[in-house]
Amino acid sequence: MADLNLTLNGASLSVPAGTNLLQAARRAGVYVPHLCDYPGLAPLPDVVPDMACQLCLVAADGQLVLACHTAVTDGMRVDTLTPAVTDALRRNLQDILRRYPAVEMTRELKEAVEYAGIKE
Repeated sequence: MADLNLTLNGASLSVPAGTNLLQAARRAGVYVPHLCDYPGLAPLPDVVPDMACQLCLVAADGQLVLACHTAVTDGMRVDTLTPAVTDALRRNLQDILRRYPAVEMTRELKEAVEYAGIKE
């Protein structure tokens, strides 16, 4: 398979075809918050769409998309730090915390809360 080129937060990156945006970000060392993506398992939006955490939102070619569910396309421009992305992340994370107030703060959840700047 041929490699695909994309721009992630202004930096050029090349990844194998079939890579999703969350995998590409990990490969580049770019943190994208997520709770429902686990290596070796199908992305939750593929299995149970209504149960996806929706924290891995990124802007891809100007549209908000789930990084765990969106395949890289050649020439794609991706940004993880736009105001629309950070606002949606904060809103989705606050919804999770409201729905599950007694949830144990896992490492992933703590990282997402810290990244979003939400006070516990």
